[in-house]
Amino acid sequence: IQLPEVYKRQWSGYTYLGNLGSAVQNVSFFERRQTDAHWLVQSFYPYIQMHQKHVYYNTKSPFTRFHFVTSGGGTEYFTFEHTQNVNNNVNLGLQYEIFTADGFLIFNETRNRNFSFWTDIDYLKYKARASVNFNGLKVNENGGIRSDYLLADTSLRMQEINVKLTGAKNHFKYFSGAIDHQLR
Repeated sequence: IQLPEVYKRQWSGYTYLGNLGSAVQNVSFFERRQTDAHWLVQSFYPYIQMHQKHVYYNTKSPFTRFHFVTSGGGTEYFTFEHTQNVNNNVNLGLQYEIFTADGFLIFNETRNRNFSFWTDIDYLKYKARASVNFNGLKVNENGGIRSDYLLADTSLRMQEINVKLTGAKNHFKYFSGAIDHQLR
């Protein structure tokens, strides 16, 4: 399973470690983006929900979108998004997103979960956009295959190949909230 289409369009030219939800990096050094995310998690920026990345809607009726993709081997991508106008001037929305993959080798799992709530208020003389975002990233790392000859040994399954690290983990929880408003 590859990155979802929306991520491919926004993050073309990026490569990752093979697991959905693992760190990404642009292959061109000169096209790497500076982001508002903390430097320790900039390589996970495509998966993190932030105020600057929200799309705000003005709907006449409630709008709901489900997107679920799965493949053999425990890889899944799921997103749920709902938004609706409370009245002509106020829109509320929420989004829940999961990236998960078991990995090809042992100790190579990812599980990223994001939840966002936002509102868009638009009156004649006042406009505001606010969001609250919860992000949780769990990535187990294995450090790579211990020896290249293990790849040539066809008697071993991928999950039996010896790796360099057995307990390396990245656990990251990120909470953010922001409001942009203006008087006209």
